[in-house]
Amino acid sequence: MSNEILILANKEGGAYDFAKGVYNYVLEHPRKKRDYSFGNVDIKTFNDGEIFAEVCENVRKRTCFFVHDSCMCP
Repeated sequence: MSNEILILANKEGGAYDFAKGVYNYVLEHPRKKRDYSFGNVDIKTFNDGEIFAEVCENVRKRTCFFVHDSCMCP
């Protein structure tokens, strides 16, 4: 089992700055016992309202947290 934690966020989403802040905080935390990395998720909305999310990172054997807006408003 890997000790790496991957924080994911959509660059176009409103929660990207928050997720980046969380990532920067855990990097500066003096007691971290795991490796942290930051990744991107591309989200596309189709004309019929369906949503497609593509994780742009390898997530195999990693603990992942996807930070996103709860509102999908444009």
